[in-house]
Amino acid sequence: MDSIDLELVRCCRIALNLVVDTRNMVLNIRPLVSAPLAGCCTVLSVFGFIILFAFGSFYARHAAALTESTADPKNPDFVAKVCYTAAFVYAAFVVFCGLQLTVHQRYPRGVQL
Repeated sequence: MDSIDLELVRCCRIALNLVVDTRNMVLNIRPLVSAPLAGCCTVLSVFGFIILFAFGSFYARHAAALTESTADPKNPDFVAKVCYTAAFVYAAFVVFCGLQLTVHQRYPRGVQL
């Protein structure tokens, strides 16, 4: 084997070691918000998601109580899209705060973060 082949083998071994090392690497994630705040955010975000998703579906179906008055929005389909968008923002908060709760479970009580 010449020196180019040996160099190629050495690079492949290094690359394989890096792949193995990154698979076995433990993520060091620290919480960004406190546990009570994450719990409160999760609960409120679940309710917000449910309510906004329900309003979006009512507007999408042109519910008479929401769309047939003179003070109601002219384009209920656009209002439905806005409600669905806001509901998915709340869903993102549910995911984020739920993950924060799981991160807090990794640390024992009283550990300085």
